[in-house]
Amino acid sequence: MDEDFPSGLQDFTGEFNNGFGAGAFFTANDIRGLYFDVLAPVVVNTLDVYPNSAGNRTIEILDSQGNTVIDTTIFMAASPNNPLTVNVNFTLYPGTDYFIKCRGNVDLFRNSSGAVYPYNSSLINITNSNAGSPGYYYFFYNWVYTEITCNTARTSVMAVDTCNTVGINEITANDLISINPNPGNGVFNVAFTPATPADYNLQITNALGQVIYNEQLPELKAYFSKKLDLTKFDAGVYQLHINGGGMRSTQKLVIQK
Repeated sequence: MDEDFPSGLQDFTGEFNNGFGAGAFFTANDIRGLYFDVLAPVVVNTLDVYPNSAGNRTIEILDSQGNTVIDTTIFMAASPNNPLTVNVNFTLYPGTDYFIKCRGNVDLFRNSSGAVYPYNSSLINITNSNAGSPGYYYFFYNWVYTEITCNTARTSVMAVDTCNTVGINEITANDLISINPNPGNGVFNVAFTPATPADYNLQITNALGQVIYNEQLPELKAYFSKKLDLTKFDAGVYQLHINGGGMRSTQKLVIQK
């Protein structure tokens, strides 16, 4: 199957820095952030932030249903007066109403006036904050991202069942599947775009072929993402299988401890 790699258009979105309006460092809670839409597969490479104190911050992205799509924990040095660029390398696929925020410790600068939405760019549009009041802009400045392109042309594969001569279309190149991080410590963000609207099945097997995880995904029509916690299983190589809608895909998943 094709492998995605970021080698296309590079662009940026959002406010370039925090100098456009009043603001302050925010510590009240961890529920504030920004809504955004993704128009094509991208990797969000870096974000600029203004940490008031040194420490770890967990940056997470939620889907429109409030599920965590991807997250990362980064140690940030204190940089209250100058932007600190952090590498996040978030792989994201087309969808609307994504939400980016910090989970837990925040203590980052946010603007309380001056923001004008939407912040449109070629592939990512920041549409609003969840402040409930105009002008607020939370935490994440100067988003730099890269378009994901493919290393080969996409094709369809036809398999024929010789027992009953019924053709089966197996579209194994149109699915965009992300497993992040991989290898990982047992917690993985899995996301994919279905080839066609249909019932799908997500399954994970161990080296002996035994099923350790199984989930039915009925009537799946659009982008799917989920965080899987496999920390109770031993380190090793596993296989993630996604079947349905004429799509059959298997990818290696590695647990390291």
